[in-house]
Amino acid sequence: KQLPLGKKYSNKHMLLNALDQFIKKGKFNYLVFSTADIIVPNNLFNELKKIHMKNFCAFVFPNTQVINGELKNTFWPYFGIDLIIFKIDKKKAREFREIIKFYNQYDWGIIENFYFAVSEILGLKKYNLFKQCNVIKFNNDLEAFTEDRNWQINSWKENQKYFINFLKNNNLSMLYAHGSY
Repeated sequence: KQLPLGKKYSNKHMLLNALDQFIKKGKFNYLVFSTADIIVPNNLFNELKKIHMKNFCAFVFPNTQVINGELKNTFWPYFGIDLIIFKIDKKKAREFREIIKFYNQYDWGIIENFYFAVSEILGLKKYNLFKQCNVIKFNNDLEAFTEDRNWQINSWKENQKYFINFLKNNNLSMLYAHGSY
């Protein structure tokens, strides 16, 4: 699908493509979304199997970050949820696709907030796997692209406007739209 002039990517379009494949092709156990360069922990799917629900949303905050090639270990989560996993059946996947039909999102920002709002609409219980899974996040190299902090902030603010309209249309709390950037 064509992007508006000046836009580099759309998480919404990537999600639509993933949902189409999830619905139409083969049998998938999970729909996994990552927002950053991460290493997914070896035990992730074993931890997901311990959740005995037909449909749910799990997520993991990165707990180890690599900055300039140096591994930083901490006991608290790093900023941002960089791994979101949906275990949904085909019916929920079709509902998911319908829900996002009129939502827009381009370039950077708001996507994690959006996924949490959608999981509420779908009635999915959320599971935080931070303590069970060690996600390693690599710091984004903003100098490798024409994306700097100002570009991120402007992109986030633009997407926030789309997201507020989405929240209003679905009678959801505006608190989803006021996360940090």
